[in-house]
Amino acid sequence: MELEKKRKLQREENETKEAASKPRTEETEPKVARTEETEPNEAASKPKMVVNAYDDGEDPKFAAARRGMIAAGYQIDGCRIEEIHCEKAKFTWMENGFCQTYCYVDGKRARVLHYAPGQNLQPHEHDCDERFIIGGGAVTLISWPRGLDEEPDRTRLVAGDVMEVPQALPHALHADVKMGLQFHEIVGDFGTRSTKFHFDRLGLVLDAEGRLEPVSGRDAEQGNGSTTQNES
Repeated sequence: MELEKKRKLQREENETKEAASKPRTEETEPKVARTEETEPNEAASKPKMVVNAYDDGEDPKFAAARRGMIAAGYQIDGCRIEEIHCEKAKFTWMENGFCQTYCYVDGKRARVLHYAPGQNLQPHEHDCDERFIIGGGAVTLISWPRGLDEEPDRTRLVAGDVMEVPQALPHALHADVKMGLQFHEIVGDFGTRSTKFHFDRLGLVLDAEGRLEPVSGRDAEQGNGSTTQNES
């Protein structure tokens, strides 16, 4: 028995040495599963809406957003409010921004957005479908289903309505001037999205009343500069 054991150990040692002496080929190279983390992240290079600031307890816009979300029925105790300010070199926050946070709605994690009364999101499109549920306030959805050279459609949505925006559909949002707007989307119903604004292509921007006005007619102080600069 002892002799057989020694022979087995010797065979294993020889096999190990033989394997180590062979050149590494495609078959002997270790295989690494390619995942989203190991693949190049193409989406990272696309323009996105990014967080500009967080609730610091001092800026009144965050307190107003929290009150609006709570009034609309969202349970956001302990949730951090974030400021999104798009194209901030060209527009004020009221002209092209909103606040958001994350909480649970009907047991599902959701992204909740708040628009102040009269706040806008300028004409833009995304590379994915969007589906939002209006929780409070009201909004005018301006969209260009027939192309940017045609007259847009206007649809008013209120609490309880669903706002669906297909991929690549140019659209803009104008929150009710008295009530503002609160709405949400379920995390998992959407992925990473990119955003492309169209105010340069249109030559038009939304004003405080939700009307489309020529870019050339804007007061430079309103938008912090020209809309012909490169996107930030």
